[in-house]
Amino acid sequence: MFPVSSMKVLIVTAMYPKPENSAFGSFIRTQVESLRRAGVEVEPLLLQGRSRKWSYLKGIFQLHERLAKGSFDLVHAHYGLAGMVGAQNGKYPWS
Repeated sequence: MFPVSSMKVLIVTAMYPKPENSAFGSFIRTQVESLRRAGVEVEPLLLQGRSRKWSYLKGIFQLHERLAKGSFDLVHAHYGLAGMVGAQNGKYPWS
């Protein structure tokens, strides 16, 4: 097991606050901030699936692109179809 402070996590989600809707997914932003305070390096991958369900298919390609650019210890997906995207990483453990 490695120390939490050396972890790098990719969070896959379609729920994240935006200026026009600051409450939507605020619990995910809180989780990201808490992990960062604990020393975990966190990168969110924001999918546009809320308005267009086909965007989750595009999300698989976005995931592979992001994984090609960096190394992660864990891929963590929030909510239903984002989990399907996260599971397609083929390399890292996911939750």
